[in-house]
Amino acid sequence: MSGEVDYTVSLALVDFLPVVLTGIGTVYLARAAGRRLPSVFVWGLTGAVLIVTGGACKAVWKLIIASTTNDVTWLDDLLFVFLMPGFALLAWALMGGLRQAHVRRWPYVIGVIALAVVAAFLRKPFPLTLGTAVFLVIATVAAAVLAHRLGDDIAVGAFILQLVLVPLLVFLGSPRITQSIGQQWLEEITNAVAQGALAFGAIRLFGKCAHAAQDSQLQEV
Repeated sequence: MSGEVDYTVSLALVDFLPVVLTGIGTVYLARAAGRRLPSVFVWGLTGAVLIVTGGACKAVWKLIIASTTNDVTWLDDLLFVFLMPGFALLAWALMGGLRQAHVRRWPYVIGVIALAVVAAFLRKPFPLTLGTAVFLVIATVAAAVLAHRLGDDIAVGAFILQLVLVPLLVFLGSPRITQSIGQQWLEEITNAVAQGALAFGAIRLFGKCAHAAQDSQLQEV
């Protein structure tokens, strides 16, 4: 990809905005899941850290290309190595929060991490990209279902918007699409809107979960 686009520094810097928005969104999703089932919070937060790390690696890679023209390919390769297990852990936490019951943990976690390591070692990106897509959809759908149960249709709409924009991002990043500077700006703006929708929905969802937890405590008293 680097050979197809001469990244500008401004374009590379803008790439950090979706990373920040993703971090906000995933952390609040982890907190929302933790409000429903406290034991899953650490796992969800770990997933959020992995997701942000992957996005940051990609953003730093673009910035290095834009400022030095050096292609540090291993930074680019780390994107889905971190995203796939990150979204897997976040999805697991949200499913636990949605059900308010534990989902079997270790076989799931070990299997996902093993797949990520093997795929990275063999330099086979397809299992990682496919796994990322699957777990991202599971996590977002679980968040949308939970928001619907708590009566926040605005948050549901935000999560749906994010899901709709993800395939568009995949299309824009396809090698079949001419990777011009204008196309890259469109991709960055679309990504920022998608992650902004995630962050907005996640913040609302956490608020609903917090209020529901407080109401439950008051009823017990």
